[in-house]
Amino acid sequence: MKQTTFLLFSFCLLVNDILAQATNVTSVKQPVKAFSNTIAAGFSFPIGAYERTHTAGLVLDYSRSAHRYGNDVLPQQAISFALNAGVSYNGGKSAPTAGYEFRYGGNLIIYATAGIDYAPARAVNIALLAGPAMTIYEGSVSAGLGVNLFWNYFISKTFAVGPGLSYRLQAKTDALWSGTIRASYAF
Repeated sequence: MKQTTFLLFSFCLLVNDILAQATNVTSVKQPVKAFSNTIAAGFSFPIGAYERTHTAGLVLDYSRSAHRYGNDVLPQQAISFALNAGVSYNGGKSAPTAGYEFRYGGNLIIYATAGIDYAPARAVNIALLAGPAMTIYEGSVSAGLGVNLFWNYFISKTFAVGPGLSYRLQAKTDALWSGTIRASYAF
């Protein structure tokens, strides 16, 4: 009798240990899918001297950084390599010059930049990028340097909003500063 009770007690402990280690499949959190690409569209607002000569405009760009974008994504590495390419357009303003009305032409900027993407928290990405920028102004084309600082906050799994700051340096012109407000879609 003692031996049977001991074996039954041992069997119950063994079964209890085995069952206690079973995992409830519905409670296991699945890994979050992080996206690598975004397209963004928004508005560009000239700052400083650029504001006196040009109106608010539009910006459209594409960004890539491996598995960094999404609502519930916190990458293992806080900093990663990023690529960005895009186009922005600001229309010209009319201004009196030497007693005559002068109209500045529209300014189209095409840029391709590379840099870093920093993810300080879930759903937040900050990108600092630099590279060549081509400006088309009244039919003439000039090459220069472009620097972008973009911030994205994901409000859903694939959509983000955020501000940005752009700097363009062309030969024989003042630096062009502009702020941006962008909406992004990650895929």
